[in-house]
Amino acid sequence: MIKTPSPIILTSNNKNYFEILINRQGYKVYSIYRGQDLVFRNLRKIWFKTNMPFPEIWYRRNIGKKYHGLYIVFDSLVTEDYLKWLTQKLNARMVFWYWNPVRNSIPPSEVSGYINEMWSYSPDDCKKYDLKYNSQFYFSSIALTKTEMLYDVFFLGRDKGRLTELLELKQKFESLNLNVKFHIAPNQRQYLKKERSYQKLISYDSALKEMARSRSILDILGDPNDGLSLRALESLFHKRKLITNCTAIVNYDFYDSQNIFILGKDDISYLPEFLESSFKNIDPDIVSSYEFKNWINRF
Repeated sequence: MIKTPSPIILTSNNKNYFEILINRQGYKVYSIYRGQDLVFRNLRKIWFKTNMPFPEIWYRRNIGKKYHGLYIVFDSLVTEDYLKWLTQKLNARMVFWYWNPVRNSIPPSEVSGYINEMWSYSPDDCKKYDLKYNSQFYFSSIALTKTEMLYDVFFLGRDKGRLTELLELKQKFESLNLNVKFHIAPNQRQYLKKERSYQKLISYDSALKEMARSRSILDILGDPNDGLSLRALESLFHKRKLITNCTAIVNYDFYDSQNIFILGKDDISYLPEFLESSFKNIDPDIVSSYEFKNWINRF
């Protein structure tokens, strides 16, 4: 029997927490760009933004040229020039996967000239742009430490234009006598001192420690119709309540009103009671379907 080679994943940062976990599961993960430290990233950003010549000097070349299996290209920081270079270099099946909303990424019209197999985590974007659907993913190997519960609500994320909404929610939660932990980082590090509510972005390991101390996770999407965020799967895998503005979450197979509170739909005065109730266990087969290994098999 001929063994099908494992897919290769191309991403903007192969030292990211998730990319390291993917690598540990036996899949090769390559960074699409050379130079991952801050100085090189900023220089590369300027180079691309000003359309300087020879962008290929930033492209990583050791990406399995002799491999003829499946490549999965994550959308983050991918450019049309890179896709042109990549498809000229490789002769293989390629999938382009949107891990972000299309509005925040490269337009499908710029991808389709080079890769015609485009997938997205967002059902809404799949309908808008005629993309194939594959959900967000997570890892059961990520575990929370058992510790004392300190918070009722935990939020971690960049501003992304949500600061006013987040601060209003924080005030509203505190008025309900809830103990909250909000860690809001600026979109770019240089803006850290421009808003007193900002804090430095913390590592994912540190985020997991804070999550372990909280009864719930707050999830605020830029568009309530976006696909599942990482927060939703953290809630599912770690059995933490979810407070979200994602109205489309009712359409997912793991939705249960005992576990998920929808802002703007559910009565906010009921929130303390919601947080006091226990987390309702979800069918393990449903949870498992969001595992990385099952996500990759769907391609």
